[in-house]
Amino acid sequence: DSGDGWFIDVFMQRAAVFNMPLALSVGTWDKYSSEPIRTDMAFYWWSPDTAFINLRPAPVMFPPNDMSEWARGRKTTDSVKVELRTRVHYAI
Repeated sequence: DSGDGWFIDVFMQRAAVFNMPLALSVGTWDKYSSEPIRTDMAFYWWSPDTAFINLRPAPVMFPPNDMSEWARGRKTTDSVKVELRTRVHYAI
C-alpha cells in the first residue's frame, strides 16, 4: 500500500498558486526512494534522512509559515520547522 500521499494537498496548492508545473504521484517506499535516483525530478526530502544525499538536493523556498493561513486551509506558506532530536535513557 502506498498510502494517500503525505502532504499532497500542500504540494497541489503550492503548484497551483505559484504556477509550478508539477506532476504529482503517490507510490510505494521502494518507488519513492528509487525514482529520484533514476530520473532528474523534484522530490520531497527531509533531514537527517540520507536516501538522497548524493543527489545534493536544494530546497524550494516558500514564504515563511503563517499559521493563520494554514488554519484556514491555505497551505502555501512554508510548513512549521520541526527539529528532530535523539534522546536515549541512561539505562539503555
